[in-house]
Amino acid sequence: MNWKVEKGTMADARTIVEFKIDMALESEGTVLNRETILNGVSEGLSDPAKGTYYLIRTENGQTAGSLFLTKEWSDWNNGWYWWIQSVFIRPEGSVSSSVSGAGPSDSLDLQMGKSRLYFLPRLAR
Repeated sequence: MNWKVEKGTMADARTIVEFKIDMALESEGTVLNRETILNGVSEGLSDPAKGTYYLIRTENGQTAGSLFLTKEWSDWNNGWYWWIQSVFIRPEGSVSSSVSGAGPSDSLDLQMGKSRLYFLPRLAR
């Protein structure tokens, strides 16, 4: 299957809200207030300084997941840290095959130039 990653737009706000509500319930057993989340997501989408939403879409255009990326300047390293937050993948749209090879006690370390992404399976559900 081919996947496409796109920046979120205001048209994606309701989908992102549903993902956040599902994620909070699944991961923490927390019920979020839909209006508060919609306001927060709308603020995030309208102000790039707050961060950037990305959506994963299937080849037929269905949204399979999303994440929120924020940046933090590091004066120690004279560079940016990217914080990947609020990752949610619909169970029926799982992309777990992209991390095959990472066993239950392994971590997957993807290095791209100075950037590094860690996947810790013990934290995944």
